[in-house]
Amino acid sequence: MRPSVRISVVFWLFAAVAFLVYFISHLTAFIHIFFEHAGITLTQQDAADAFKNDPSNTRTQHIPKIIHQVFHNWKQPGNDTLPDDWTKVRQTCIDYNPGWEYKVRFFPTMVRREGDDRRTAACAACRWRSRLAPSHTRH
Repeated sequence: MRPSVRISVVFWLFAAVAFLVYFISHLTAFIHIFFEHAGITLTQQDAADAFKNDPSNTRTQHIPKIIHQVFHNWKQPGNDTLPDDWTKVRQTCIDYNPGWEYKVRFFPTMVRREGDDRRTAACAACRWRSRLAPSHTRH
């Protein structure tokens, strides 16, 4: 065999072995995640409890704990009452987030009347936004 062919065969043989080792090691690592491992079993609740009970946890709360809900009543414009199914969802959010402030904002529905152009609708929206005050916020 010529030396150049011999070098080529050795090179390709080495490349094939390297590829097989790489492929088999990654395949076994992938298969390993589906079976038991030597680590401890930890649920998300366990992790949350460990985080809450850690005395070295001295982080400052920068983001206020406020849940904002926006409601548009498309069926009955001008009616600011939440439907029954929304009331249940609202109460669920409040129950699952104790200590959080809860705000519902009712936005009046802009109904575009026949003959109105886009400019009229945009001006009405701007006028409404400028009147937006804390009185529109319900707790």
